[in-house]
Amino acid sequence: MLKVEVGGYFVGKARSLEQAEDLVEAYMTWLDSTGKLDVQLAVGGVVLVPFVFKEAGRIVFEGEAKVETRRPVLRLVG
Repeated sequence: MLKVEVGGYFVGKARSLEQAEDLVEAYMTWLDSTGKLDVQLAVGGVVLVPFVFKEAGRIVFEGEAKVETRRPVLRLVG
């Protein structure tokens, strides 16, 4: 199981990388739709929020979720 954290917050567990990516996208969409996304952090209309996928306490993947015009895009670094 992968532990999924976005912006330092635990958002859920996933059985695969695809499910983990879906959790990040859903969380970012929710943040944006509720107005809870800190748009003051935006640079050029883009907000970047760090995320990590962990397994047994070890980081498996890390990257940034990029939100522009209410559409989250994932960029994996690993």
